Amino acid sequence: MLTASRFFLLFSLAVATFPYKVPRPKIRVFSRGFSVSIPDEEGVETFAFHGNINKEMDGLEAGQFSQDILKKRGNQWVFEDDRVILKRGDKIYFWLFVIKDRLGYRYDNGVYIVDDIALERDPSFLSKPSPAWVYDVDPPNAGKNFDLLPKESSCHCEKLQQENRVLSEMLVDLKTVRLLGRSTAQHYATVKDFVQNWLASSLLLTDIKVVSAEALAEDLVSFTVDRIEDKVRIIMAAKAQLGGTSYKLF
Repeated sequence: MLTASRFFLLFSLAVATFPYKVPRPKIRVFSRGFSVSIPDEEGVETFAFHGNINKEMDGLEAGQFSQDILKKRGNQWVFEDDRVILKRGDKIYFWLFVIKDRLGYRYDNGVYIVDDIALERDPSFLSKPSPAWVYDVDPPNAGKNFDLLPKESSCHCEKLQQENRVLSEMLVDLKTVRLLGRSTAQHYATVKDFVQNWLASSLLLTDIKVVSAEALAEDLVSFTVDRIEDKVRIIMAAKAQLGGTSYKLF
């Protein structure tokens, strides 16, 4: 019988044998806006773009542009903006995040220097993204070397700003996990030690670093991990391992 631990080991070995590497993205700049795309591969389910214009990224910050792409277009995963105006010499700083086969992979420290601007988009390949998944560019932090086109109406602008404020608050919690269930943290030197041991014993995750942790209530612990993909791994492992237990993650 294949136990959970042996299955996890075999799965890890398989991933290590055939590691996925996020491909170098194709970036196209238009007279208004730009697009970033990577080719589809079997198992890819999410593509995320985070970027700044003429401003280096501060680690894994959300950036002036931040969007999760949940559906591919043909055989491509595409991020698209249609409001920013770029000129030759402008720089797009970015990092990418891809979820493939329930594991997260990053493309870090990307830089693209604008040297060619297409006049029109290819309508068969690109279409306007859904505003529900677009994080707005913050004009005060956008830099002086590019301009934003005005929104179509003040009503539409206000609605987008409200949505983006909510989404921006969500970004702060990207690396935070809350654990609900009977806690034995009092038996450990720190709450952080309890969480680190719980990840290893309950979810078989021994390589994830817990940055900080605190007890919010007797049966509620909040903790922060080092990387966004670590949180993704924890959530996926919890779905597989916590069924029938008293623990819940949210």
